[in-house]
Amino acid sequence: MNTSKIKNKNIKKQYIPVTEVNNSEDKPIFMFNNFCCESIEVEDFNNFYCNQQKSISAVNSFFEKIKSLEKMKLIDAIKTNHFHPINTEREVRRIENILKKGYLFNETKIKSFENTYYEISFGDGHRMICSKVDNFFELLFIDTNHMIYRETSRFLGAKQNYKYPSCFGKINFDENYFEVQIIDLAKMIIEDYEMGKITDSTEMIDNLKYLIGDEFPKLPINYNEEKDNTPVG
Repeated sequence: MNTSKIKNKNIKKQYIPVTEVNNSEDKPIFMFNNFCCESIEVEDFNNFYCNQQKSISAVNSFFEKIKSLEKMKLIDAIKTNHFHPINTEREVRRIENILKKGYLFNETKIKSFENTYYEISFGDGHRMICSKVDNFFELLFIDTNHMIYRETSRFLGAKQNYKYPSCFGKINFDENYFEVQIIDLAKMIIEDYEMGKITDSTEMIDNLKYLIGDEFPKLPINYNEEKDNTPVG
């Protein structure tokens, strides 16, 4: 497979309207004028999802995060969220390559961002990629699979094969998109552990929790006190 091939060559930008924002200078203001919400594949990057459920969930998580951040002072938002600049050469180059080859931004537009890139986490390990000036965040695209920092991304091999598109834009729900189920990814983790690729059981458990995300059952704090201790058999 030619990894330099872009899957959506005839892509049309689908913009989400600007939301109402708080004009207070000390609160983050999100701008959607240049937000590209469709999924693409370009070189070693893609922002597809493993299945429909994850794609739909990401939309809900995205807007919940935006609503939450708009109510906070910027300084508090930065302190309490995964909220940081992207200024290393390798990662900046990846972002600009995605903007140019994936979302068809021209050089002039890319230069206008002046390397003011930022990432904000939301949902199940996803990242909003933005351009930040003061308290204004111009949303650019979503790094669904944490591939801007691909060297620290979990399950990278599996993520390279994700094919389910973003539900932010128009999507044909009647089309039979390739989906990867959570159980299949969980089996891969267990197999890696059994084959010695993962040597620490704690790491395996952390990977499974990360994979399941919001679906992971949260036991009550006093679970040990509540469970039935009646002897069985």
